[in-house]
Amino acid sequence: MNNSKAFHYYTVGQITELVPCTKTVIEHRAPTDASVKLYAEMLEAARDSIVCSIEPHSNSLGIRAVAFKDHQWCDIICRYTLSLNGIKLESEITIKEFSLHGSTEERKLQVIRAVYEHAAKHIAIELCKVVDNDIKTNGALL
Repeated sequence: MNNSKAFHYYTVGQITELVPCTKTVIEHRAPTDASVKLYAEMLEAARDSIVCSIEPHSNSLGIRAVAFKDHQWCDIICRYTLSLNGIKLESEITIKEFSLHGSTEERKLQVIRAVYEHAAKHIAIELCKVVDNDIKTNGALL
């Protein structure tokens, strides 16, 4: 509980009078047990929204991806990171959930394919930038 003094100004005619008053502020905090329970529920909801996690075993690019559901927009959001020539690349793609068909495993494979296709385009763009910079600095390729 916090007691603080405040003053109110009242003007009557041309006379302004300062009137002291006391305001009591009470902080309402969530109990610790309730906070822990809420955190556990939020963590469980986050885990439930994960569709799949990708980290291939033969992974020279160091690619890691995670796909999770966005229930508000009926999307599956896939975020991935990879390392290419010492450069860390990150990106995100959104897939409409209704565009996926088949069983749960088939849908996961479709998501994985979409991530790989997007990553391949991202890698190609980065490699073209490297080649373009080499041409600008060294002249020709040969």
